[in-house]
Amino acid sequence: MRFENSPRVLVAAPFSDQKDYCIDAWIESVKALSYTNYDILLVDNSHNEEYYREIGTRHAVEVLHLDPGKDTAPVFISKSQNILRNKVITEQYDYLMMIEVDVFVPPNIIEYLLSWGANVVSACYMIMHEEDTTLCVLDCEVEYRSKRTRKLTGLEGYMMFDGDLKAIFSGGIGCTLIHHDICKRFPFRVDAYHEKGAFSDSFFGWDLKLAGVEQYIDTSILLEHDRRSWSSNYDYSKR
Repeated sequence: MRFENSPRVLVAAPFSDQKDYCIDAWIESVKALSYTNYDILLVDNSHNEEYYREIGTRHAVEVLHLDPGKDTAPVFISKSQNILRNKVITEQYDYLMMIEVDVFVPPNIIEYLLSWGANVVSACYMIMHEEDTTLCVLDCEVEYRSKRTRKLTGLEGYMMFDGDLKAIFSGGIGCTLIHHDICKRFPFRVDAYHEKGAFSDSFFGWDLKLAGVEQYIDTSILLEHDRRSWSSNYDYSKR
């Protein structure tokens, strides 16, 4: 699929040494994308300040470092996402292509998502484990300003996956193409006092919904998600 004027795309993700098990394969996969007008940028939020240099040197990609300090994961991840967002704004990229480093995409994913002409469009992947497995799609509960969300049930996810483009509340940010104008209007953010400790994808969904901006998900693709559990092994004493 070719575009007369190929939009400039930044393929980007926050990550840390907790994703060391998949980062090498992920970088090689995004280097193999068939789209021709894109750059790669990673923001490492590891406590080990040498890790980002190691990854950048090993793979010859641009990697920045954000010291997480004592921030919670939702806070330092949103800060990392805003570094990526600011790169799109200041360097005049047309799109931000967020691909989490444990999500693996087909080589033509950028062309495919661009073809829909949407300002915010995601591809499907699964989350959770075993009997809780479902699509990464969030629904809002009753009242927008309550900021409550829920994951779809497995059956709801199965019923949604029919190959069409669908308007949704939020599809996470694990594989999401976001237009430059949306990046300018909507920073990634979290609420430190939110009762569920929600991540930025939930608040991004709320902010779009309240502004009347549709977010879509392409249910014709199901991506590989290497969703190993890392939180139980995370040493929070370092914070």
